[in-house]
Amino acid sequence: MGRLLSSTSEQRWRRWVFHLLLVITAMLVYGFIALSLGKDMQFDLLSYHYYAPYAFFHHRQEIDYWPASYLVMFLNPALDFLTYFLIHFCKPQLAEFTIGAIQSLNFWIVFCISYLFVRENEKTNPVLFSLIIAVISMYAPVAVFEIGMFNGDTIVSLFVLMAVYLQINLLQGYGKSGELNKAKLIMSGIFLGIGVGLKLTSGIYLIGFVIGFYFTPLQLQTRLFAALVWGLSAIVGILLSSGYWMLHLWDKYQNPFFPMLNQFFHSPYFDNSNFTESFYYPATFLQAIFYPFYFSGNGHMISPHPFVDYRLAIVYALFIISGIVWFLTKTNRDKPNYVLSWFFPFFISSYVVWEYVFSIARYYVPLEMLTPITIYLLIRYLHAKFTAEKQIMLVFVMSSFLCLIYIFAENFKIALSIFAFWLLYIGLNQFHAIKKIPVNLQLMCIIFGTLAVTFSPMSQVKLLSFQNGKTYFNVQLPTEISAIPNALVLMSTFNYTHSIPRHYIALVPTSPSPITMGNKLLTYLIPSFPEGWRFAGITETDPDNKRNSPVYYVVTQELKTRVDKYQGPMFLLGSKMNMSTFYDLAKALGLQAAGKCLSVFSDRTRLELIQLKNNPFHFLFNESDFMLQLCPVKPMAIQVLSKKSQPN
Repeated sequence: MGRLLSSTSEQRWRRWVFHLLLVITAMLVYGFIALSLGKDMQFDLLSYHYYAPYAFFHHRQEIDYWPASYLVMFLNPALDFLTYFLIHFCKPQLAEFTIGAIQSLNFWIVFCISYLFVRENEKTNPVLFSLIIAVISMYAPVAVFEIGMFNGDTIVSLFVLMAVYLQINLLQGYGKSGELNKAKLIMSGIFLGIGVGLKLTSGIYLIGFVIGFYFTPLQLQTRLFAALVWGLSAIVGILLSSGYWMLHLWDKYQNPFFPMLNQFFHSPYFDNSNFTESFYYPATFLQAIFYPFYFSGNGHMISPHPFVDYRLAIVYALFIISGIVWFLTKTNRDKPNYVLSWFFPFFISSYVVWEYVFSIARYYVPLEMLTPITIYLLIRYLHAKFTAEKQIMLVFVMSSFLCLIYIFAENFKIALSIFAFWLLYIGLNQFHAIKKIPVNLQLMCIIFGTLAVTFSPMSQVKLLSFQNGKTYFNVQLPTEISAIPNALVLMSTFNYTHSIPRHYIALVPTSPSPITMGNKLLTYLIPSFPEGWRFAGITETDPDNKRNSPVYYVVTQELKTRVDKYQGPMFLLGSKMNMSTFYDLAKALGLQAAGKCLSVFSDRTRLELIQLKNNPFHFLFNESDFMLQLCPVKPMAIQVLSKKSQPN
């Protein structure tokens, strides 16, 4: 099998055939898995991934209004061009299969990265080793969770992983020839730059790359040259994927990253602060130091969707043990390893920046995919440092360290399991057949097997059926609106900052309900309305940012001006359960009910009804409360805007 990837010219054709077959197989497998999971009805798709590219292509930035606290509306829509094309122009089945097939390319790139390392260490079956590592890499929380979903994290990861592959490949070549491949260096920077431009959260890997350059044992002049060329290439990549959008944001809001980094750009349209989602940050100093040991068994600490996955905890322990061994055994005669000297600092620093800035699981997906090959490399390193007699001590040291950390993390079940594993391992090593297997292979089999067995994925929000309608969301609008070419629709949006936006003029009390979140996921409906209809988002705020704290609709000056100036039909769009407080908001804007509400239906509503029926407390709710309504409103004779309900 290893001959398929031989570098000889005679077998080059076989190598290309192998890669082609691997890619096709992965695409088919992922495509059919995505198809079997159903249609994506997740928060982000309904909230902005579909609407944002629609707004871009139909020039709705000046037509619709969204408050700055609805941050996602100001992100680069280029990442979602593919999403819009698949959902808008393809049948739902084809859209799901295609996005799954594209996501499978992560598997192929991880395989290629793994093979670059494995071929240097394994004389037999390097392809099989690499395939096993690639499979474990993709059997991970975010990688599995996003199969067939349009969040974009596993699309951006393609660019990050390709940049890593090119960087490893060129450093391996430098170790053999003493020359840097400038083409690979430039392409590595461009690929990562494109990824960062598509999604700013990928900026953590920019920092990781730069720190990796610092530790690479190149001559100072060569290192500076490589870092400069790579950095300029990364800037080119960023401009290629987001240059136009950055110019648009600068022209309209005086901040090319609006509303992010506003502490530096001071746009008058947002608070002078650098917005961060701090909800998932470590709660204590001890958690910050050993965070993987806390969230590995309780994924809810870094994700709204719970999961179990111990890969980062294991690689954390291996890094610490390897660091101690390196410090105690290093000599000046050690041959420099250009690849590992870059890769390990890249991995560590990217993780540290991720934890410090985000601590959100979806943003570390390239790292979770690279963790198995990192585990392989660390075990190989430790195996080479220990003599045959002391290699079993390596297993004991690692087990003891993991056990101790999990005791500190108060995860006693895992600590007890590790201790039981150590006893089992000692027992198995009494058999001659087990003793013949090298310790590094034993460890890898045990670790990868443990990851596979203990892994518990995140739950997806998907509709399993494709039978209802030919369009992806199957939006069914009232027939009456076809006779209304122009209208203004007010709808609720999500407030990512939880603060009171600038330029507000009133706060209107509302009452949180079990479907308040669903009431905010309505922008996916907009492309189904007549093009002449305008939409305005009304944010909510809970200044205390606590469960069950008072919630208010926020009336901004821009919103009030748009409502006052609009001459034509106006509507409120929301769930029936939320409509009563929405009418209070309308009153604050000088509007009143103007007729009977019309029903709006979609597959998202259908999914909510299915979830309601599966809820053991479904008898407490009325199904009609979950239905979406489009309610007409009109100006009052006298418009009065009250500020009496503002919180202290």
